[in-house]
Amino acid sequence: MKKLFLVCLFITCATVLNGQDRKLDSLLNFLSKKGTKDSNRVSAYSELCAYYNNRDIDRCIAYADTMVKFAGKIKHLDGMISAHLFSANAFIDKGDFKKAMNNLVEGEKLFDSTVVPFERLGGLYNSLGRVYLELRNPDKAKSYYRKSLNIALRTNNLKRIASAYTNLGSVHSALKQLDSSAFYARLALSMKLRIGDPVGIASGYANFSLLFLKMNKVDSCLFYQDKALRMYEQMEDKVHIRQITMNKGIVLMQNKGKFDEAIPLFEKSLALAKELGSSQALLESYACLSDAYKFKGDYRKALENYVLSAAAGDSIYSTESKKIASEMEEKYQSEKKEKEIELLNKNKEVQDSQIAKQRVVNISIIGGLVLISIFSLLLFNRLKVTRAQKSMIELQKQEVEKKNHIIEEKQKEILDSMRYAKRIQTALMPSDKNLDKSIKKLQKNKT
Repeated sequence: MKKLFLVCLFITCATVLNGQDRKLDSLLNFLSKKGTKDSNRVSAYSELCAYYNNRDIDRCIAYADTMVKFAGKIKHLDGMISAHLFSANAFIDKGDFKKAMNNLVEGEKLFDSTVVPFERLGGLYNSLGRVYLELRNPDKAKSYYRKSLNIALRTNNLKRIASAYTNLGSVHSALKQLDSSAFYARLALSMKLRIGDPVGIASGYANFSLLFLKMNKVDSCLFYQDKALRMYEQMEDKVHIRQITMNKGIVLMQNKGKFDEAIPLFEKSLALAKELGSSQALLESYACLSDAYKFKGDYRKALENYVLSAAAGDSIYSTESKKIASEMEEKYQSEKKEKEIELLNKNKEVQDSQIAKQRVVNISIIGGLVLISIFSLLLFNRLKVTRAQKSMIELQKQEVEKKNHIIEEKQKEILDSMRYAKRIQTALMPSDKNLDKSIKKLQKNKT
């Protein structure tokens, strides 16, 4: 079952590799077209950086530089930070830690959690850990790897969590804390196997080989080195091919005494170091060749390679380089403090602006309430006057009605008196008929 899994894994690596080659051609054709949007170019350059990362360091750096320009042109912060990360990791592989740190400082200065994914900060911390581990400061590296792990856990990024476990395993190995190193290595490998990450699995095998070497389990060490090497060769990962090849040569030389088998491996490591342009890799390869030839008794070649190794080492681990490392740390901390101060000032400006706005709002509210109160007072006063006027009108109306009633009563009394007088008058006076009769009677008597 295990063999079947490994076969499937190698087939997957080969399939991915072929797919990547086709994708590379597609990306180059895409970039050659005119009128391509800058945002799409940023994405394309990001994929090219990812492709050449660990394959061709100088190309990776060149594409990262171009990516920074395009991302800066359209103010694409995430693209700019990603480009600085690609450059930083490439310069770490080249052994140029000053340029690596400069890129990491620039990347962190650009970070804005409101625009850029939070896990990008985890990538910056991870690369800072790499720098300090290469500069032989495992305690400092450990602190940054832990920060990277915390961010990976917060964002639930399984691939980054596994990578952080791998890095912590390397730190504990450098600190000679083998039990802790083995614990993190097992955690990392089991997680990478679960998510099917070929790069991570190869890294896990490489870490186990180092652990077994420190435990003096040479055969197990060589077994895992071969497993890791086959996977890295499938992925054309030159950085790790060189490293594993050199480590295998060291094991064969120091633990097996097989100098003749070790020397071709060191020469292959040296050729890859020259191809990659890595000072660190050159130092290690020349040093291994010097040791191998010394054990063989070829002191002339041993001296030649020792001199070349020392020359490469002077550019990395000299007193001046330690001073540069200290300056880089001071610069990084200074930049970090400046950024924090800038952020505090920005927050203060925002707070002051919010306070000013709130003050305007409060004044507006108070002014509005005062106006409403005045209006309400005027309205209440007007209502009171209106009610008073209404009451007065009502009283006047009642008074008029009362007088009208009196007038009506008087008028009724007068009419009643007139009717009564008329009745008396009517009763006392003779009727017209009787009066006519009386007149006619008188006339008749005269005649």
